[in-house]
Amino acid sequence: MDKLERFKLLSNSMPIEKKVELYQQFVATPEAGIERFNELAAAAGLRLDQAEVSE
Repeated sequence: MDKLERFKLLSNSMPIEKKVELYQQFVATPEAGIERFNELAAAAGLRLDQAEVSE
């Protein structure tokens, strides 16, 4: 499974509350939102760099 598919699965499995939290972080401080998403992705076994998340 490629990273895009794994990213989609991670996003689809995330509770709406977590998605709202991430969205608020991205809006307030994009760098912090990207870092937080990377942390969540890493916890799920998916390694992404900042460029991949910001796309």
